[in-house]
Amino acid sequence: MKAADATLKFDEIVLVEPGEPGSVFGSAEFFDYAVVEASKDGGATWRVLADGYDARAQAAWLARYNSSNDGANPPNSTATGIPSLYFTRTINMLANGNFVAGDEVVIRFRLFVDELVHGWGWAIDNLKIQIDETPPRVLHTHLDFLPANTLSVPLPFRVEDASGVASVEVDYTVNNANVTTSSFPVNPGGEYSFLLDLVGISAGDVLKYRIRATDNAGNQAALPSTDFLRVPLLALGSPLNQYVSDFNTTNTDFVGNFFSVSQPSGFSNGAIHSAHPYPVGFSTAANNASNFTFMLTQPITVSAANPNMVFDEVAIVEFNVASNTPKDFVVVEASKNNGNTWQELLPRYAANANSAWRSAATGSSSLYRPRLVNITQNNQFAAGDNILIRFRLNSDNATNAWGWAIDNLSIQGPITSIAEEPLEIAYSPNPVMEGLLTIELPANLGEGHIRFVNTQGQRISETAIQVGASGTSLQQDVRQWPTGLYVMQVSAGDRLITKKILVKN
Repeated sequence: MKAADATLKFDEIVLVEPGEPGSVFGSAEFFDYAVVEASKDGGATWRVLADGYDARAQAAWLARYNSSNDGANPPNSTATGIPSLYFTRTINMLANGNFVAGDEVVIRFRLFVDELVHGWGWAIDNLKIQIDETPPRVLHTHLDFLPANTLSVPLPFRVEDASGVASVEVDYTVNNANVTTSSFPVNPGGEYSFLLDLVGISAGDVLKYRIRATDNAGNQAALPSTDFLRVPLLALGSPLNQYVSDFNTTNTDFVGNFFSVSQPSGFSNGAIHSAHPYPVGFSTAANNASNFTFMLTQPITVSAANPNMVFDEVAIVEFNVASNTPKDFVVVEASKNNGNTWQELLPRYAANANSAWRSAATGSSSLYRPRLVNITQNNQFAAGDNILIRFRLNSDNATNAWGWAIDNLSIQGPITSIAEEPLEIAYSPNPVMEGLLTIELPANLGEGHIRFVNTQGQRISETAIQVGASGTSLQQDVRQWPTGLYVMQVSAGDRLITKKILVKN
């Protein structure tokens, strides 16, 4: 047995009598079964490579097994196997600790049948034992843009493969010219670095690159898996007082890889979209976590009167179900030193931030929810600062999900409309005509704030809240507010709820 790729892989059909619901391999209620075993003493004793299984292992097998019988008591299945019922099984022969690398073993397939009910049986095809089909792993902290005056840039990366690396190459091009390929001597340690010479390249030019590797078994990998990483040489534009876009026309105001302005299936118009699904992390950082970012290329001058962002979003991003906390996450960030360092404008969040997102597998227009962000809330930015703003999706090296969509972005622009999240927040009266608005907050909302902004995005009032197990009630005095429409924003933890309030004074 090999230390790496000690796998047994085959296609199979298992129309074998199912055990009682909930029964496990080895119990009396687990009747007939198929099992793969190995022996390191020439067949004198046998040990399982993985638990045995029956027709319940695949829903299609169980349905086929139960589709016809001979009418006996108890009935035998008369259903037969067909090629469409083949499913692939992969067994790590070292996984259960019965064997270790270096063991010399014989392998057998065993079908156990008791004296009662029987079915069609077991079919096995396309058997591969310890065949390396795993491509190399390319790890790299990718670039999204470079300052226009960059003369050269190092591209450090790592290539890993259990069977050994045969070749490593970097392909690159500028402004879609002919692709240049640089090959590297194989480094047993897996570490590489390529210095890209950018002399003669100026603002507006676009560098594209990818990293490719082949292992000793001929398996190939590329980062990215298709196309190239796109890295424009960027000269920042003049600061804006506000930025507003519905992304329904061509938009080149943002820069970043694994994001685009597009209209995928399920959406009625254009928006910012991450890749769907977004990739698992491939960086050289801890957990190989990658940051996929989309940055507005023009700075924004922070407003004293209206330091607010509002947008609609769908964030179906992996979270820890047990703790109801983000695992992968999304966040909005800003920088006042041209992107050298970034500050988060609000707490990180994932699909757990909204009940509809938690239960959704893919995004659609019906899942849009509003997000209102106060740029100065974290005290890192003040009126007059010129800042860059970006959307960041962080993905670790494990499970991924559908991703993130962002629409109707208004940075310090007027708030013309905002959808309301369905949450049991009672508030009355609405319209407010007597000067006091009563707000009932649900239990266990936690610590946060209630803010009111007008339709120009200006903050009118802010109150800290701490809502425990019994909920809470408070009143907002609106007697001095001009008649008009206001947005009530309730933020607590990673939740944001917005409601529209009409004041008539």
